[in-house]
Amino acid sequence: MSIDFTFYREPLQHQFQNFERFCDTSIFALLWEMRVGKTKETLDIARYRIERGDIDALVVIPYPGSLKYPWIEELKKEWPPEFLAKTKTLVWVSGKTNQPKYKPYALSLRSHDGPIVVTINCEAIVGNSPAAKYFNWLAAKRRIMLVADESSWMASWSKRTQRMLAFSRHPNVIVKAILDGTPCEEGVSELFFPTQFLRLGLLGYPTAGAFRARYVEYEEEDVLDPHTGDVMYRRPIRKQRHGPGGRVLSEYQIFKGYRNLDELYEKLQPFSSRILRNEITDSPPKTYQSRFFELTS
Repeated sequence: MSIDFTFYREPLQHQFQNFERFCDTSIFALLWEMRVGKTKETLDIARYRIERGDIDALVVIPYPGSLKYPWIEELKKEWPPEFLAKTKTLVWVSGKTNQPKYKPYALSLRSHDGPIVVTINCEAIVGNSPAAKYFNWLAAKRRIMLVADESSWMASWSKRTQRMLAFSRHPNVIVKAILDGTPCEEGVSELFFPTQFLRLGLLGYPTAGAFRARYVEYEEEDVLDPHTGDVMYRRPIRKQRHGPGGRVLSEYQIFKGYRNLDELYEKLQPFSSRILRNEITDSPPKTYQSRFFELTS
C-alpha cells in the first residue's frame, strides 16, 4: 500500500492478506464462497482507492436485483461516519429513478464534490436503456471502480453481458472486479465472459469457442470417407432440442468432461482468490435458529 489506511472494521486474516494483494491492482476476482466477506473486502479496497485519488465513484452491478440494496446498507458498517458524510449514494430503480421527482438527485451525483456509490441491477443495463445511458453519462466525468457482483450472470453472450463489456472499455473505468461464490456452478465455461470483462483476452483466448475447445471435451464421432471407408476426421456429436410439434429449437454438443484444468488454474492465480467458508479459522461459527409455524389446511 502506498498510503496510510485505517480499516473502520478490522478485517479477518484472509481479508487483510487479499487486501494487500489487490488494493493497488486494476483488476481482481474474489471467488469466495458465501459468508466469507466479499462485500467488505470490496468496500475497503474502494475506499482505499478513493482516498489515494485513483477513483471517485464505486458502481456495483449485481444479480439478482435485490442485492443492490444491501450494498448501500453495508457502507454504514465498513466506511467511517466522516467518510460517509461526504458520500452520496444511489440505488437505481427502473421506472422510478428517471422520473422528474427523483431525476435531479441522480443528476447531482456527477458534480458532487465527494465520493459516490451507485448500484444498478444487471437487467436494467440492457440495450440503450436509461440505466445504461446514466452509467455512460456518469463515466464521462467520474473515475469509476466497476464491480460485477455474482458475476455468473455474465456467463453467456447475452445483451447484458455485451453492455457490461462495453462499460468495461470506458477509459474512466479505472478498477474492475468480479465477485462470485459459485463461479463454475455449471462448468468452467462460465469463467470466460466475466474474465473478458476484467480484460479482453485475459485467459489467452479471443473467443468463447476457442476457450471451450481448450478446456471442455465433447463426445465425438468418426467421419468416414464415402469412397474408401477410412476415417477422415472426428467431429462433435450434436443433438437437437425440439419444441412443440417437433420443431427444432436448437442444437447442442454432448458434454464429456474437462481437460487442462491445471493450466487454467495457473492462469487464474495472478488476479483471483478462491476461499471456502470452511477454510476460515478466525471467523465466528455459523449459528442456526429453528423457526416453527403452522401450515394451513
